[in-house]
Amino acid sequence: MKTWEVSILQATTPEEFATAGHFILDYSKEFRESLSFQAIEKEVAQLQKLYSPPDSRLFLLIVGSEAAGCVIVKRLSPEDFELKRMYIDPQHRGKGYSQAMLDMAIGTARNMGGKRLLLDTDSTMTNAMHLYEKNGFRQIPAYYKSPLPNASFYELIL
Repeated sequence: MKTWEVSILQATTPEEFATAGHFILDYSKEFRESLSFQAIEKEVAQLQKLYSPPDSRLFLLIVGSEAAGCVIVKRLSPEDFELKRMYIDPQHRGKGYSQAMLDMAIGTARNMGGKRLLLDTDSTMTNAMHLYEKNGFRQIPAYYKSPLPNASFYELIL
């Protein structure tokens, strides 16, 4: 049996942000609806500017020596944070890494002074919804106007 070293690191270099950009583009392809309203390519081109301290953090999941996923924690207000773009490469799914990434995001929002962590997801992403609900997130009304008809919104009181 092969043992893998698993870690989660905060992206700080242009290369790390570029790696996350590839995951975010892959993530956008998994939605049935287009994410063009979110200008995903523009977002990917500006990841380091958009998701760096002091108000955001972008994390990479590293399995062995390769990147395997990402997640973003973004400040929306002094007490509200948003979990964005959590994505695990398909070959690494089903191994508990999503839980580790979610734990990192929750802890980060708390450490940054958050009182509430918000997220939205496509209602067809049932595995993700189960993970969120298992970790205490509850469905809420939309916290922004989404053009996606299948969007589900969640909050976790920190």
